[in-house]
Amino acid sequence: MLRTMPKTGDKINSLGFGMMRLPGKLGKIDQAQATKLVAHALNQGVNYFDTAYLYPGSEEATGAAIEALGCRKDVYIATKLPLFVLKNLNDAKKIFEQHFKRLKTDYIDYYLLHNISSYEQYTQIADMGVVDFLVAEMSQGRIRRLGFSYHGNRSDFKRILDARDWDFCQIQLNYLDEEFQAGVEGLAYAKEKGVGVVVMEPLRGGLLANSVPKDALTEISKLEIVQRASNTIAPTAPTTNSNSTSNTTSNANATPTSTTPATATTSTSESAATNQQGAHTLLAQRESRTYTPTPAQLALRWVLNNDGVICALSGMRAIEELDSNAQAAMDLEPGGMCADEVNAVEYAKKLFNEKIKVLCTGCGYCLPCPHKVNIPLAFAQYNNKHVTRSINATAMYITSLLTGGRREGASSCVGCHLCEKKCPQSLPIADLMPMVKKDMEKPYLVYPVRFALHVMKAFRR
Repeated sequence: MLRTMPKTGDKINSLGFGMMRLPGKLGKIDQAQATKLVAHALNQGVNYFDTAYLYPGSEEATGAAIEALGCRKDVYIATKLPLFVLKNLNDAKKIFEQHFKRLKTDYIDYYLLHNISSYEQYTQIADMGVVDFLVAEMSQGRIRRLGFSYHGNRSDFKRILDARDWDFCQIQLNYLDEEFQAGVEGLAYAKEKGVGVVVMEPLRGGLLANSVPKDALTEISKLEIVQRASNTIAPTAPTTNSNSTSNTTSNANATPTSTTPATATTSTSESAATNQQGAHTLLAQRESRTYTPTPAQLALRWVLNNDGVICALSGMRAIEELDSNAQAAMDLEPGGMCADEVNAVEYAKKLFNEKIKVLCTGCGYCLPCPHKVNIPLAFAQYNNKHVTRSINATAMYITSLLTGGRREGASSCVGCHLCEKKCPQSLPIADLMPMVKKDMEKPYLVYPVRFALHVMKAFRR
């Protein structure tokens, strides 16, 4: 299902490929498998590929796969500038140039400031001259669209959206995170401003695929989704929005057009054709049928059911995952979920919430804390740990709150209770913080994570 970026007219498949979790062994990506996955994604109509400078080996693997398949003009590449490693504008410029070598391209379709967590952080980056630099690169055609990915409270999200004329943004959204970070309120605000939204973590790191409560699984197993018959040609990205490798000065603000899926008169199941320019299209024959969604499919459909969502990213490591996600996304328009699906999601959410320790909605009204504690994020990762039973939540807590000179975790709380006066949920925040500290800031975990990040920074330089 193609959706249109409101400000740019780009036609983007509602299923995007998150390239952070490509298959491999011992930390090294299996390039042959990665290329196979990209080829199959193209055959399913996927045309948006999201990577980042800090995803180990991901940019290189993405560039190599797209070059091998000869499909650069058929796809949109998104990558990101890591903000926490920047000391000055020159750092940003050095990293920026590395993108092109890694991705084997001379232009980037969608470029993001990576992982903004507050308005203050955005202004620091802007004052450094980074945003002006990127705008200048847009005028040269090296960047086509400029946006940001976000992991902060919704108030700051709105302020950042208001700060300039963004082309798009990327937020975390799933059925457990309606009120977390930007949330559905932030999504609605972005839509109101005409900013296209790409969603990350639609499955909340696999939680909504692999850890759904048993009773919720029973309800999901009763669902039947009707899939329309369709013989479609997968869309290709327009040549008006893509340059050859010898042309880096085309108009980055040109409004592209894209091939809309057309009815095929003849087709063979899952067969692909390549035109003279190397553009890959698929003549895919799909029969009308019903199917029972998996928990992952239901969670993905919930995200795509929201008006304003252009594309939901999924990190897919296998052909089967790709096919399953494509099936879930196919034909679904905003508001297209049936009542039974919505009810099943609400039931699963209810059961999940019974495991959550702190009923914080992430509204951010408690901020700013005079002692710099990021209260919503601390509670969010604390909850994640108890819902997922995974060490990943603790690692995210440490990297988000206790590294890079930040001391924004529960250990910085002095019990002043000022935040409690502003909390609409009347949470006993000061009493909860010692519990969070005890559970999330164990020294035998904090110090190794800090050391690993220090080594990563040194290596990146």
